[in-house]
Amino acid sequence: MPNPLEPSQNTGYLSWELPSPRDYEIRDFLHALATQQAVHEPRGQSGTTITEGEGLVLLVFAERMASLAVRHHDESLLQAGLSAARVACQAVDPREVILILPLLWRSAEYLQVDPVETFTSTSTVFPTFDCPAIASFPSRPPEKRSLKSMGYTELHSEQGLIYQRTW
Repeated sequence: MPNPLEPSQNTGYLSWELPSPRDYEIRDFLHALATQQAVHEPRGQSGTTITEGEGLVLLVFAERMASLAVRHHDESLLQAGLSAARVACQAVDPREVILILPLLWRSAEYLQVDPVETFTSTSTVFPTFDCPAIASFPSRPPEKRSLKSMGYTELHSEQGLIYQRTW
């Protein structure tokens, strides 16, 4: 199976139709990675290397899942987005990850699930991938967790919610 995270195969992915087949390919890739780690990897070690380009694709996926989770009222899509951000932490600047986290936080609020619990639970899915940006996000002041603080706004259309960048 080709690598769904290959950057050259994901040009313009942020603006692709939502959902797209690539969304499901990446979700399946993350599920396989989580299963592999749960079965084969000792805690605290990861045999998987994510490149910076692949990490950036994962962050776009996380951004897309934040919207899709609300559109479909599906907490598993929210978890997939958080898992992607957690894995991306291994390869990208943590500031890139922090930019996406308010979208996932807001989506948890829309889904009426506890955002703190939702963010905390990602450590059990990928225990070998540490992400201090996600771990510390719930303790940030509300104004530092807002969409506006990271340059996003909410748009509502016939298709549903989409988070739009203002930068």
